Amino acid sequence: MNQVYSPVCDPIPHYRRSNRSPCTVGNIAIKLPKEPEPKPAPLPQLALDMGIMSGEIVKIAITGGPCAGKTTLMAKAVQELESRGVKVFIVPEAATTLISGMHITPGDFGMIGFQSHILNNQFAMEHVVETAAAELMEHGFQTVILCDRGKLDGLAYADAAAIEALLAEHGSNLVEARDSYDAVIHMVTAANGAEEAYTLSNNAARSETPEQARELDTKTLKAWTGHPHLSIIGNTGTFQEKIAAAIKVIYDCLGIPAPVERERKFLALMPDLESLGKYNPVASQIVQTYLPDIGNTERRVRQRGDGTNFSFFYTEKTDLDGVTDRIERESMITPRQYASFLAQVDYGKITPIHKTRHCFPYQDQYLELDVYTGEDRYVTIEVEGLRKDDAVSFPPEITVVKEITGDKRFSNRAIAGNSGHLLEEALGG
Repeated sequence: MNQVYSPVCDPIPHYRRSNRSPCTVGNIAIKLPKEPEPKPAPLPQLALDMGIMSGEIVKIAITGGPCAGKTTLMAKAVQELESRGVKVFIVPEAATTLISGMHITPGDFGMIGFQSHILNNQFAMEHVVETAAAELMEHGFQTVILCDRGKLDGLAYADAAAIEALLAEHGSNLVEARDSYDAVIHMVTAANGAEEAYTLSNNAARSETPEQARELDTKTLKAWTGHPHLSIIGNTGTFQEKIAAAIKVIYDCLGIPAPVERERKFLALMPDLESLGKYNPVASQIVQTYLPDIGNTERRVRQRGDGTNFSFFYTEKTDLDGVTDRIERESMITPRQYASFLAQVDYGKITPIHKTRHCFPYQDQYLELDVYTGEDRYVTIEVEGLRKDDAVSFPPEITVVKEITGDKRFSNRAIAGNSGHLLEEALGG
């Protein structure tokens, strides 16, 4: 039987982005570009000097199965956001522009050849739009880029090795391509939960049956599972409520009116990880290191990847009420910036946290199950993508011990201060 918990908190974070390049750091050998060794900047100025917390472009991939509401969402988002003074840039669906606008079809090139053209088009369009957004930002405009699908959507049509090879032609890889978006919104196809509304009349380039649409929706969600900020928008209410929920995610990404975390955390017994295979979890290796606080702002850096390719992030969190509401600002950073931040760490007080995060969707929720190195009894689970009145459900394979939302004994900062392990006294009560 599923375990259900009622909600206690709302909205979610502000996401930022920066340039990045592949590298490994932490307990894995780092190979940085051949440049002079970085020198740490003064603490209060470091984030500002790097341009991490202000003046950066937010890029969101909007994906999902056929007939999910993506076109309506982006049209509605343009109207609402631009009425609030935000300039919205749209990257149209690459496949549709090829088929309907250029008469380039899979039948002419085969599926892999067609995916190559899609990625060429995707990279080119995103580059054009990012350049335009940067020009306006120089003149003081707030901007956001909404992508009708993203670089990993091809995984619904071709295997990972083929897509990885195509991405390599652009100097990219599956991890970098996934994390090049600040957030991902997965709109569930109407063929799953709103069958009466399923239609392809608004897109002549598509011809899927409801069964095919559900299969593509599942494959597309699997392609993006593992992204740190994936929101799943299902068909549990009306279509208008679905669109409103997705727009709320975009507002939160932009900090309108204010970016606040919306997630809940639970302690669970160590499950049989193999039994979770039916949910197609994606595992990420994470090394999380805490930096000295600045005032009441907690700071950390994180290395996240698949064991070969890694992305790097800098995060600041400021408490609002000391329990569930926190302002969060996050940005991707380069390996060199990551190394510069690590130079600030007091390793006598803080131990980097090493954990494997297993991400998977379950009943229109996004679960992040963390297995800490050296811990074989318990795991922690964070649930994201909740709306205000949502309950939380868990697969029957997971036994929840208690909710630990707001319990600072289970914060990653507390774990880092306990040699990277869960606090023994917190496990029992």
